[in-house]
Amino acid sequence: MKADIDGLPFTEEGYENVKAILKAEYSQPTEIENAFVKNIMELLVVSGTNPQKVKEFDKQLRFNVQSLDTLGQLSDVKANIRSTSGVTINQILD
Repeated sequence: MKADIDGLPFTEEGYENVKAILKAEYSQPTEIENAFVKNIMELLVVSGTNPQKVKEFDKQLRFNVQSLDTLGQLSDVKANIRSTSGVTINQILD
């Protein structure tokens, strides 16, 4: 699957192709959304002041948040996180 997606261009057409591949493979948008949420929840906690670790954390968090936003699911995830933790994605990203 990764090989199918890695070669696609970073364009609107590439995005549409990725969506089609993921839908064909999983046929459940919820599974795709859950995978992005799982990626966020499993991010390693960064302790100390290692700039490289902070940068990697930020990169992974933003990728998954942007992916959820692109799928139109970010507002639902924000509401769920807010209701369970009292912290919002916006607070994390600021």
